[in-house]
Amino acid sequence: MQDAFVRLSSLKTTFTEMRFGLTKFQCYFLEVRSCLDYLLLYKPRMDSQKPAATTVANCIGVFTNIARIVQDFHTAGLPVWFLRPKKSWETPITCNILEIVPHVSPADILCVSEHDPPFPSIYCVYMTSYQRHATILAYSRTWLVFKDPFENRSKG
Repeated sequence: MQDAFVRLSSLKTTFTEMRFGLTKFQCYFLEVRSCLDYLLLYKPRMDSQKPAATTVANCIGVFTNIARIVQDFHTAGLPVWFLRPKKSWETPITCNILEIVPHVSPADILCVSEHDPPFPSIYCVYMTSYQRHATILAYSRTWLVFKDPFENRSKG
């Protein structure tokens, strides 16, 4: 956050670069805030060091098929959706299903058309490989970076 703030306060940039810098600062701020919320609010509830939440937090939450994660998130007061195959609900166990939500195709609510000109491919191997994180991180450090303010100075 400090680096992003220094860049915002001291480098002359175009409006687009300034907007990108502000977005990076906001992203860092939200990551720090969410980490602190997790450490101070949610993790102590999950570990029974604080009483269970009585309300659900207004945040993204998690989709999972692991019962332990559902229990921890429910106790912490975080949104959680328990995904199970349809056949597992056809048992004598009583379930509290409030609503069955219909599937929504991303193409119906998001713009999924190809970008023109197309973006370069940065990773073309299996998505289960841990190398994908390093590749994406390496690319993100070179994409939409601030220009060197001393690059175009005349040599004198």
